[in-house]
Amino acid sequence: MKTRSFVKSLIAVAVVLPFVVSGKVKDPVVMTVGGNDVRLSEFEYLYKKNANHKSDTVSLDKYVDMFVNYKLKVRAAIDEDMDTLPDVRRDIEQFRVELAAPYMRDSIIDDSLARLIYSHKLVDVEARGIVLTGDKRALADSLHAVLAAGGDFAALAKRYSDDKSSKNNGGYFGYVYQGKLPTMIEDVLYETPVGEITPVMGSHEMGWCIMKVLKRRPNPGEVKARHIFKMTMDKSGDEVKRKKHEIDSIYSLIKKGVPFADLAPLSDEPSGKKNGGELPWFGVGRMVPQFERAAFALKPGEISAPIKSPFGYHIIMCDDKRPVGSYESMKEALLKEVLDGDRASKAVETCLDHHLAQIGFATDSVALNKLYSIIQSNGGFNEASRKAIGEAMVTVYSTDGKPMVTSTELAEAMGQNDVVDAEAAISVMNKVLESLKYGKAKESFISDLARKSARYNYLFNEYSDGILLCEISNEKVWNRANTDAAGLEDCFRRNRKMFKWDRPHYRGYLIAAKDDSLAQAAHQYLTENNFDEKDYSTELRKRFLNDVKIEKVIVGKGDNAVVDYLVFGAPKPKIKARWKGYLTFGGVVLDQPEKATDIKGAVSQKYQQELEERWIKELRSNYDVKVNRAVVNKLRK
Repeated sequence: MKTRSFVKSLIAVAVVLPFVVSGKVKDPVVMTVGGNDVRLSEFEYLYKKNANHKSDTVSLDKYVDMFVNYKLKVRAAIDEDMDTLPDVRRDIEQFRVELAAPYMRDSIIDDSLARLIYSHKLVDVEARGIVLTGDKRALADSLHAVLAAGGDFAALAKRYSDDKSSKNNGGYFGYVYQGKLPTMIEDVLYETPVGEITPVMGSHEMGWCIMKVLKRRPNPGEVKARHIFKMTMDKSGDEVKRKKHEIDSIYSLIKKGVPFADLAPLSDEPSGKKNGGELPWFGVGRMVPQFERAAFALKPGEISAPIKSPFGYHIIMCDDKRPVGSYESMKEALLKEVLDGDRASKAVETCLDHHLAQIGFATDSVALNKLYSIIQSNGGFNEASRKAIGEAMVTVYSTDGKPMVTSTELAEAMGQNDVVDAEAAISVMNKVLESLKYGKAKESFISDLARKSARYNYLFNEYSDGILLCEISNEKVWNRANTDAAGLEDCFRRNRKMFKWDRPHYRGYLIAAKDDSLAQAAHQYLTENNFDEKDYSTELRKRFLNDVKIEKVIVGKGDNAVVDYLVFGAPKPKIKARWKGYLTFGGVVLDQPEKATDIKGAVSQKYQQELEERWIKELRSNYDVKVNRAVVNKLRK
């Protein structure tokens, strides 16, 4: 059975422009199929695409005939309301949005975001931070006011921060590198001057953060190193002393000239024993601070004395160093980071903001303040404020003077979950409004795109038609050709001369067992009991558990070494698999197929061909088809 999942893979992006004559678009009707006109531009797009994807190019006349059949099937699917099926509608809608996604990106915006990321990669920022989990915005604001007035950041971090890793160090984060923090926080941190404090950052969902920039330094790049390691973490005092002695002994050998790689197998790190202690390239923040400082302090070829980290003792050898690459050398990876990361939504929003400006987007501040007042007067978002917002009958956002997002839509979108704090509820409401705004903007953008872009329409129509083609072809041909036992048998009888074997086949059952005695026992068990064929497998499993299995086979001579041995007198094969014992059961040797199931694949293919031909004949009879040959002939030139 074929599915519609392959349709999307058949659609390749291609730029196709309509015919232009004397400065005016000319796109004549090339054919009318079942009352639906097909324009030359659409036909030409699909014809040329078909020619590009096939090594044996179909002639124009033959393609016209194929195209008519294709459109007839799509028309039939629509007439049978297949375009209203929930799965079909969902798949088409999903593709409509996916297809529009590349149009919602701007190369200039993407490049600027990639350059922003690159600028962050060039610098590491030393910082302190106070992290507050949960709904602590009021506390965050109070702490920020104290800090702005000259409060001791380290003391406040020790007292209030919820970040266990930095709390006891006065909120000391060390040097922060690009990609370590959420994008929203990273961008603000990198914009904050040395010595200054960031605004309160975060949300009621993710918590709140205040940071202070201590220093900036150029990113030192990356180090390629290897190490010999002795584990001391969770060891007793005596074991730690023994490990210290071992690492010192190894270092003595290094100083005497023993190659580092020869001593690496003495490392406690399993991978180090296999590759000379080699580590992948790493930059700032990827290793524990003690290891990082020692590695970056070395020059290529230098070896450190033993250093102590929370994990144990290390001897480090620096193989190489490299600076941060140029923007051009990293551009592809940076653009991928934009596309795959948090900034992807920002790029889309920037594009949609531009679209909103073009369609006269406006915010009604009076309406918005009215909704804020409702939440504040009701102490949050609850049943009372939900009802009041829904009945406020105000428009928050509009485009060209027409309602875009109303208070009724807002109340519905906020759902049934209460938010007990008014400030938190307003924050949630603003996020819901933003979501509604950009959701409506995306719908407007796609509708506008469908009016303006021929390429978008060609690809969308091709996919949606392909989905319908799959649905109706599966019903009329594919599924029936595989499941209609009576039809298959009739097809076999009518075309018996074309279904031939060039060698004999065994049709029957093959018993496989863990050894020959179990195979014999299973054969005897089936022989002595009058089981129905459909119960063979179940009954053997009951009797022999998983030590025996049985399968129905139709195998040609020379296709299976075990069957060749058991049936056709071939030498006994050497079997290395789990199953050591084999026997046939209830089978016969056939010189030629006797029924459709003996050669089902070939019969099914023939039956499918017959069903297709009958269906096309029926469609041609039920629908009018008119082809404008004069327009078709334009493509011959």
